[in-house]
Amino acid sequence: MDSILYAWTQYIWPLAMFLIGLSFVVFIHELGHFLAARWAGIRVERFAIGMGPRLIGWQPGETDYCVCAFPLGGYVKMLGQEDFEKREEGDDADEAGEMDPRSFNAVPVGKRFVVVAAGVVMNVLLAPVLLACLLVAGIDKPAPVVGNADPTYPGALATISWPRGAPPKTERAGFDAQRDAFVGLLGDDRLDTITGGGFLLRQLKPEVTSFSDLRIRAALAGPEDRFKVHFTRTVGGKAYSGECELWAIRGAGAPMPMFGIAPAVSLIVADRDTERTASPWEDGDRITALGNQTIATYRDLQWAMEQLDGTPIDVTVERDGSPVKVAVTPTVSMNSQTHFLRSGQRAIGRVLCKNTTDESMTFEIPTGQEQTIPAQTLAIYTPEQTVREIPVGELPEAAVHSTLDVVGLIPRTRVTTVVIDSPADKAGVKVGDIVLRYHETETPTVGQILELNTKRQGDATLLRVLRQGREIDLEITPGSKDKRALIGISQTTDTDHLVVAEVRPGSMAARAGINPETNPRVVAVNGQPVATWQQLIDRLGTLAGKEISLTLDVAGQPETAVLGKLNETEFSLSDYDYSIFSGTAFKPLIDTVQQSNFFYALGDGVQDTYGLLIGNYGSLQALFRGRVSTDELRGPLGIGALALERSREGWDQLIFLMAFLSVALAVFNFLPLPVLDGGMAAMLIIEKLRGKPLPVKAVNIIQLCGLIFILLLFVALLFQDVMRIIAGLWM
Repeated sequence: MDSILYAWTQYIWPLAMFLIGLSFVVFIHELGHFLAARWAGIRVERFAIGMGPRLIGWQPGETDYCVCAFPLGGYVKMLGQEDFEKREEGDDADEAGEMDPRSFNAVPVGKRFVVVAAGVVMNVLLAPVLLACLLVAGIDKPAPVVGNADPTYPGALATISWPRGAPPKTERAGFDAQRDAFVGLLGDDRLDTITGGGFLLRQLKPEVTSFSDLRIRAALAGPEDRFKVHFTRTVGGKAYSGECELWAIRGAGAPMPMFGIAPAVSLIVADRDTERTASPWEDGDRITALGNQTIATYRDLQWAMEQLDGTPIDVTVERDGSPVKVAVTPTVSMNSQTHFLRSGQRAIGRVLCKNTTDESMTFEIPTGQEQTIPAQTLAIYTPEQTVREIPVGELPEAAVHSTLDVVGLIPRTRVTTVVIDSPADKAGVKVGDIVLRYHETETPTVGQILELNTKRQGDATLLRVLRQGREIDLEITPGSKDKRALIGISQTTDTDHLVVAEVRPGSMAARAGINPETNPRVVAVNGQPVATWQQLIDRLGTLAGKEISLTLDVAGQPETAVLGKLNETEFSLSDYDYSIFSGTAFKPLIDTVQQSNFFYALGDGVQDTYGLLIGNYGSLQALFRGRVSTDELRGPLGIGALALERSREGWDQLIFLMAFLSVALAVFNFLPLPVLDGGMAAMLIIEKLRGKPLPVKAVNIIQLCGLIFILLLFVALLFQDVMRIIAGLWM
């Protein structure tokens, strides 16, 4: 019974909702053609919803109103008008050779153009009505509030001006050291208006009512486009109005240009219906305090997290309406800006591009200029805002990269999350398992597991784990998702046991001769006992500039490893970050937009529809210019999957999707491609200019070429959808 209910709620009913919505959008489109044809005096032979064989229908007169077998698309069949069949001279003539006056080709060009364009017009008119209904009912939108700005993108580099005075410095000055009041957008900044860009983008309304308004401008921006942004920053309970100039870049590997600004999230822990986890947080928990620090916004949480060290802390959450204190020990990991070289030295900066190919690679850097790096090169963006190129060969093998590295010592891997129905879940992996062996690799690091996923994808593979003191052998088959080979787990390091899984080449530990194959356990530093990786870090933090020796337990026997003088280039406390929410997702910050007056809502719907039109045309333009990846395109299955997802979220999300599809259908259908309405309109314009119709043979060739192009495009998108679905099934 439960499985039937699950299938009904997750698939059958959402699919039915989508088909109803799609059929309605198609019905409105075809109704436009039908009404215009009746107005023009053209005989309509069939008004069909769906494609393929006729299922049911009603024919009260000369028109057959019917529903066809396949509930996708629809058509209006007019006398003398053929989209998919080869035409011959005299097809729409009567027995005397005279053209039927009610034939499509018998009416003037102007009326035919109205008939062809009417479907698109009806779709454009439908969208604001649907959006207005949503606004009256109230619709949730991603709040136009900044969560954070990526230092490798323009959002963190924009120069800020304060027309009415800058906000005062606060106790968080250190937290914002690289992004003070005059540089870069910060978390909790609320975006008010955005203007600028190319001609199409300048036609959009300047008010920012959703974070999507920002995303669409970035995605459609050209390399030279600049945007003026007005925003509000609240400091000490007082609001300050600021402004800045933004530009968008398409970083290496990014599907489209971005400002590098992430939307804000709430302080409420998101539902985790699709994964198993040992997190101390429950779905719906609202974070209210860290220690003695009150948390009111996500930025408060970010600042408080910066103050963490390895000391346990009480976190206060609101759970089921009551405050609950949860004692948590922060987990330690490497700072993402720290990169160790084979020499043992380190490079500091954020990765812009890792080119592991045999050819040079060009991408956009945060300032907007293009940068070309040679083959086998890593480009990082330094704190001095320069690009440093490092040959990939100077880095240790990717397999030994880990989320934690202490003087070259790398811990074992622990499972923190298991995705339900993933290869790991099916194999019996449990949260808390310590990975002892994967295929033929003993005590693999996080990097080694990711590498082996790729090599073993689709093949049954041994996974040995340590669970409550027992070694357990499992059989697992890696799959893939979003073009990445995965097994469906989130991993962190086993920081509770000082067992060494790997030693980084060129590190102090490697030079001291520590052999990772023996899985040594560190028990003391300069004679002082240590039991966890945090204790090891804390102890080393007090010994800067001093000679270091480690006592190891190797198969029950003590050994000493002399590391030498501990210098800052090989160990620094600043290389480590702390977190108490690792792997925890928070619900997005939402604004509920509502308009009680339908006519006002209709006006807003018209503006939003115009934005959708600009977005669709701009997306095509960006696609042809190479600013947006073709991977972002969706075919019928991709649209269907998106529709299912939206349908599960409720009627409001489905109605918004219908409005979007209505506009997208209008834009695509009026492209000047044969077979589409836009192609027919183009031929009518040519006929008007020539003073006579195109030859039937020419029309047939044009229609055939258009049909082939549409079919090839359909097959290509369908193939991309299928490959995306197959990749998802592996998970």
